[in-house]
Order: sequence, then structure tokens, then C-alpha cells
Amino acid sequence: NVCPAGWHVPSQAAWQTWATDAGVASCTGSPLNCRQAMYNTNLKLTAAGSRDGSSGSLGSQGGGGFYWSSTVSGTSAYYLIFNATGVGPASLSDRAYGFSVRCVQGS
Repeated sequence: NVCPAGWHVPSQAAWQTWATDAGVASCTGSPLNCRQAMYNTNLKLTAAGSRDGSSGSLGSQGGGGFYWSSTVSGTSAYYLIFNATGVGPASLSDRAYGFSVRCVQGS
């Protein structure tokens, strides 16, 4: 566990529930900018971008946010993604990619 005691990385289901409860699950760009909507939530998620799992190159800084979940599937794991036009709390990617981790408190 990468989080301190009493904290954890959300599961894919928890990301889905959070996105729905926070009112950002159906964010679809104009007139609402999804990046701003994600920052305005209680978690203050930022568009930190990602690191490519093969080349190591950086991408999407300021354009999108990628946050791992604790839900794995073989060599892949689910993650929450958002950019200027949408939010996807159930995306799947190889775990070699460098995405952000958000620790949350509670069960």
C-alpha cells in the first residue's frame, strides 16, 4: 500500500461512485470544462498528465488527469481519466504507465 495508515487508493467502483456523487461523471466539455470541474471537487484533482509505459515520455500535462485505482486485472489496472471534454472512471491500462495516485481516508 503506497498510502499512510488509515488511507488507501480508491477502487474502480469507488472512483465511479465518487464521480457520480461529485456530479462530474457526465461532464461533457462546453460549457463546463471538465478539468476545472475536477479541480473544484473535494479532491482537487489536477491535470498532471502521465508518463508513457514504453518510452518514458511525458504527455497531457495540463490537458488531462490520470489517477490509478486499486482494481487490477492481470498486468493492467483501472484508472480515472479526465480532460477538457470528459471523465472516464473505468478506463484500463497497463500498469507500466506512470499515472498519479490519490490516497483517500476511510473505508
